[in-house]
Amino acid sequence: MSEDVQGPIDLSGIEKITGDLICKNNSLITDLKSTTLQSITGAFNLNRLIGLSNLEFTKLNDVGSINWVSLNGLDTLNFGDVGVTKAKTVEISDTFLSTLKGIDLTTVEDLNINNNGRLDEFESKLINLGNLFNVQANGPNLAVSLPNLVWIANMTIANVTTFSVPSLEVVNGSARFDSNYFTSFAAPNLTSTKSGDLSFVGNSALTNISLPSMTSVGGGLLIANNTALRIVSGFPELKSVFGAVKLRGNFSS
Repeated sequence: MSEDVQGPIDLSGIEKITGDLICKNNSLITDLKSTTLQSITGAFNLNRLIGLSNLEFTKLNDVGSINWVSLNGLDTLNFGDVGVTKAKTVEISDTFLSTLKGIDLTTVEDLNINNNGRLDEFESKLINLGNLFNVQANGPNLAVSLPNLVWIANMTIANVTTFSVPSLEVVNGSARFDSNYFTSFAAPNLTSTKSGDLSFVGNSALTNISLPSMTSVGGGLLIANNTALRIVSGFPELKSVFGAVKLRGNFSS
């Protein structure tokens, strides 16, 4: 889309884009919408659109990838009742969004959500995540809820207030929790990390870690600099750690 385009852009009438929808380096576009577009086979890339405040794609449910970066004025998503249910990769960075309602994936390869200063909730129907889940530097009260997530490859979670994964059973790679604000962490059905590390570092309010079904860690186990954590007792079934075990803190037990 040309950098000279301005005002509201309405793509209604188009049902499918075979290829990419790209719009970047434009401060004059205020709205981007379509009431008919159902799929984008390639990338849906929006980059450095500082005037964009509204995205409205009420029929869109299938995209190749989402890459929305530096949309400083974007505070509204309207993706209809169903929302986007298919995408291979998603990156949403540096927006003014408070919620990602309308991004309703069940499987995805990469999901990267960072530097969205107003974002205070993210609830997803995700079941499997194939490569990397990265959440960091968003709103200070961000609550992340993934009630259906069973399997994930790798995840890095930072700067969130609550993080809920009640159904998670396996982390294939590593799971890192750095500089979060939650007071407790629980994954009642998580049994193992297959090949990577499990770490909790710099979570200043953390007082309790509960992993009652964890039997093995495929890499190292690191619990460090969680200043409120006095007792480490949440691994009653842990039998093997294939990397280093490092505990640093003022523990009483």
